[in-house]
Amino acid sequence: MSAKSFWNDERDRKLRELHAQGLTGRKIGDQLGVSNVSVARRIKVLGLEPHIRLPPPVSKVAPVKGVEDAEPREAAPAAMKGGAHVRPYKRARRGFEVPAHLEDRYFELLKGGVPIAEACRQLGIIQNP
Repeated sequence: MSAKSFWNDERDRKLRELHAQGLTGRKIGDQLGVSNVSVARRIKVLGLEPHIRLPPPVSKVAPVKGVEDAEPREAAPAAMKGGAHVRPYKRARRGFEVPAHLEDRYFELLKGGVPIAEACRQLGIIQNP
């Protein structure tokens, strides 16, 4: 048993007309009494080009008065320079430390499908110090 389709020649004609006016699927659906998803599917079935939604234009922000006179920010602490803060993070994420000079090779092995334990064994990395 199949349900009778909502779409008929009259509704298709109205959809084509509203689509040609540039209305969104939601607005067309509101006028026809169906969901925007149903409208999008029908647009595809009828072979109409879907409307591409462009992102809103970026507005240029006017410079704030006095910003150029603001005091300079403090420099980052020495411990943060050179990526020193990354090392403990990587260790915490992996549970062990991969020396920097072996990282590229370690990732190549993993990408190649080598299990972590085998990659560590091949590179001489101790997983649980």
